[in-house]
Order: sequence, then C-alpha cells, then structure tokens
Amino acid sequence: MFYYSNVPIKDVLIFATDGLLDNLPLDYLSKIISTKINEENLKEKMIEITNLCLTIALDDKFLSPFAIEARKGMTHMTHQFGDS
Repeated sequence: MFYYSNVPIKDVLIFATDGLLDNLPLDYLSKIISTKINEENLKEKMIEITNLCLTIALDDKFLSPFAIEARKGMTHMTHQFGDS
C-alpha cells in the first residue's frame, strides 16, 4: 500500500517508532518542534526529543501515554480475574 501527500517545501516530517510515541506525550513533542526547525538545529532538536523520551521512559513516577493505556488494561484484567 502506498500513500501520497503534497508536503510543502521546508516542512519537516518526523518519523518515529512506538518507543518514542508510547513514552513522549504529543504536547511535549509539539513544544520542542514548535520553534523553527532548520538544517542548523535539526540534529539538536532530535537529540532533545530523544533525551526527553529516555528521561521519561526511565521515570517510574511519570505517566507516559503507554503507562496510562497499560493501566487501563490492567484495571480491565483485574476486574476480569476478580470476577471469576
């Protein structure tokens, strides 16, 4: 399957795996990329995103998008097992 899109010149596309998107809330990512990205600061922005993602992933007190969804699933599983 192929997808086509017209991307304006100077727009930036960020491709990410679930490792980033499961740990980093989109508002955090939006804040980092809301300032102008260009060839000079692209690497710096990507390092900033990576470091923030790692920090969040290692923080057992931070409720990442993945942790929130996992807890919803665990609640469902707890009710399922408790009912039997």
